[in-house]
Amino acid sequence: MEGGMQPDLWSLYRQMLRSRRFEEAVTSLWEQGKISGEMHLGVGEEAIAAGVAAHVRDGDAMALDHRGTPLMVARGVDPVLLLREFLGKGDSLCGGRGGHMHLFSGEHLVASSGIVGATGPVAAGFALAAQLLHPGRIAVAFFGDGAMNQGMLLESLNLAVAWKLPDKGWREPEVVMV
Repeated sequence: MEGGMQPDLWSLYRQMLRSRRFEEAVTSLWEQGKISGEMHLGVGEEAIAAGVAAHVRDGDAMALDHRGTPLMVARGVDPVLLLREFLGKGDSLCGGRGGHMHLFSGEHLVASSGIVGATGPVAAGFALAAQLLHPGRIAVAFFGDGAMNQGMLLESLNLAVAWKLPDKGWREPEVVMV
């Protein structure tokens, strides 16, 4: 989306469909008992994932909540590594220790957490790192309405404003009309 270009609607649709199909496959494995624990899907949130991922650039970071799978897929995290993580395999995204909610990809600068409101502090950390190390990069936090009364989210938003995160090299947001 560099330079205010219009989004390729078919690319966005393909990304949405890719995310949905991946989560349908995950659902099937979970229902068969092959994935243990709870399962929090992002079904219905594919448009947000595709739209945001289409606008972030290399070096931008994303802090995701417990329904982060569509955003991980949209950001380019290998779905095979994600699936192996959900299955608890050692040769996966986080060595089989993150499950489906606590994921991290340093290559893609994306982290997810199942802790309500935790995306605020993570995004503030990403933004501080961007300000100090990579001017012009941004951090995006995803959270639901249930996180709005969590102290850590409110405190991190306050810090982000007080510290003007990220400050140096901030780019104007692109306005895209669809």
